[in-house]
Amino acid sequence: MQDQLEDTVRRLSLAGRHDQAIAIARQGVAAAPNNALNHFTLGRALVESDRRDEGLFHVDKAATLDMGNFLYAYYAGWLYSEFRLYEFALPLLQRSVAIEGRSALSRLALAQCYDNILHPEKANEHYAAAVKLEESRSQREYIQFQLARNLAHSNQQELAKERFEQIFLAKGEKAFDAAIELALLSKEGPQSRIGTFLNKRLSDKNIKPMEKSRALLALGKMHDNVKDHDRAFGCWKSSRDIAKTQDYRVRNHDELVALTKSAFTAKLFDVTAPYASQTDAVVVVSGMPRSGTTLTEQIIASHSQAAGAGEVARWNNLEHEFFKRHNGRNPATYFVQPENRDELRIRGEEILRIMRVVSGSSAPRIVDKTPHSFVSLGYIKLCCPKSKFIHIQRHPLDTFISTYQNAFNKFHGYAYDQVEYAKEYLWQVNIMDYWKSVFPENILTVKYEDLAREPEANARKIIAFIGLEWEEQCLEFHTNKKAVRTFSTSQVRKPVSDSSIGRWKLYEKHLGPIREHLEKAGFNYE
Repeated sequence: MQDQLEDTVRRLSLAGRHDQAIAIARQGVAAAPNNALNHFTLGRALVESDRRDEGLFHVDKAATLDMGNFLYAYYAGWLYSEFRLYEFALPLLQRSVAIEGRSALSRLALAQCYDNILHPEKANEHYAAAVKLEESRSQREYIQFQLARNLAHSNQQELAKERFEQIFLAKGEKAFDAAIELALLSKEGPQSRIGTFLNKRLSDKNIKPMEKSRALLALGKMHDNVKDHDRAFGCWKSSRDIAKTQDYRVRNHDELVALTKSAFTAKLFDVTAPYASQTDAVVVVSGMPRSGTTLTEQIIASHSQAAGAGEVARWNNLEHEFFKRHNGRNPATYFVQPENRDELRIRGEEILRIMRVVSGSSAPRIVDKTPHSFVSLGYIKLCCPKSKFIHIQRHPLDTFISTYQNAFNKFHGYAYDQVEYAKEYLWQVNIMDYWKSVFPENILTVKYEDLAREPEANARKIIAFIGLEWEEQCLEFHTNKKAVRTFSTSQVRKPVSDSSIGRWKLYEKHLGPIREHLEKAGFNYE
């Protein structure tokens, strides 16, 4: 009977009749609420109708009811990964592989989960297994591409180049993507073999807009390699102009600053601190992307008493859920009532648990380096009053150039336009100035330029600030094979250098709009 129900729901879902499929699946769950297959059938129908949050509940229920079904564990783990809930995804995907080790789907999902939480060796193991198990040629090529990218992120660039080269020469579906990666990893100019390939691709009248955008970004990097800065900037601008015609998102900064100041007051932090988590393990590095947050995290994570969690990128979502739950309440009075005093402590424990799972460590200090975490420092401070926050500042024109030339996604739409970038940068400054006025003892501000010019003195300051004794290995982070899934991968594989300071001057004549906006705002970085 259950198989019949599943077949009916599947047929309706595949035909696009999602509402009818979900209604029938709900009837099945109502009739047999402890049947794992019924929950899985409903969960999958919800997911396929783009209602993933509802679907996750039922898929997870199926995996709980039937602990021996690899498909339920795989699907639930994959969904948790989609929501970046890796602390739940990992044990489910591990269970799925343990039950059925010859499933390419489970192996790939587990590899990607390890990849996302920066465990490259384990990710490589499962990518390699997935390649051998996968029967589809195009899917094998996709997995090989993911493996190559993971190698590039884990300080194995030469091996990554070899694999990208193989994919490129095979002329399959991922050949273009492999060419982009080879261009970004190489020091060659636009007249090279890869440069010629990308130029030819640009001349194809059927090229898709975002493919064209990516090709232009890569060619801009190749022009930059040969110091043709005008052509490099021209390529980047053409690429970013294309991106602005797609799903382009920017923020209302004034409204966000006002909301932050009204929600998080000094009184709130003082009153609630005794009822929050008292852990001192949480360290958060924030600042604009390309400002030196990855470098700072790597310095800290090289300490024997610390571990890096990479970019957890969960704090904003947790904060939104927090305010949605407590809309209309006065938190300064609500959380001191005896029946409510445990919530902030539990939330603080959740923050630490997420960081420990993602880092795979129980070290005394766990560091997250999500750049835009500056938005959510108030929430983290509320839940973990003893947290330490390191704010990395870098010249706005240097961070702009470094951001402008990289393929940031639509959630970083400000990076596609000089004026929008200036607004985003100033928002970050204003938010951090407010946090520093409310809980200055929790924040250390470090200028990237100071860190690059005097690495040991500033690294010592950072390590002391988070309450650890100095270790010389903190300056040897570039030998670490831990994956770095940011655009800073190549930089953190080398010792600290000041070579990129003032790079914006190479493009000075093109930077009128951003400079004018910063000047009108009265901002002076120096």
